[in-house]
Amino acid sequence: MQSSIDSDLMLEREEERVMAALAESLLEMSESQILGEARQEGEDPTSVAKRTRMLLWSHAKVSRQKPLFDALEEYRRQVERMRSRDYVMPATPEERRTLMTSLFERYPQMHSAFVTVQHREFKSWSDADIESFLRQMQELGALSPKEVSRALEPQPEPSSKKDNREE
Repeated sequence: MQSSIDSDLMLEREEERVMAALAESLLEMSESQILGEARQEGEDPTSVAKRTRMLLWSHAKVSRQKPLFDALEEYRRQVERMRSRDYVMPATPEERRTLMTSLFERYPQMHSAFVTVQHREFKSWSDADIESFLRQMQELGALSPKEVSRALEPQPEPSSKKDNREE
């Protein structure tokens, strides 16, 4: 594989040298020599100029859009990583709903930051919405696996004052 990459790189460098030499020879020619040579080869200088301009614009566009394509590729990698990641998640939809509710009770600022007005009532959230939300919170680091486990532990029942006095 490495030798293939090396040979591709050598070929690319050779092409660059040839193109540089051609460009240099064109720069040394006068405009009338260039036009005469093009006509001699049966080319219409106007159509050659138009094709050249379109080629240059196309390459410039690709160059300008490269950061967008790179970002899209990185986005796809991140989505795939998120899809293949194992998240600590309550087993049932009811437990997930309870976990989300407890998160909002413990961190009220999270509620206002992540929940839109139309979804303030969690009853309108689907089970998939809640699971997605909990995955996103884990992905962002706002919900650790330890917090999920802690939230799922049975909470001790508070004893009443009357029971405490009898002891």
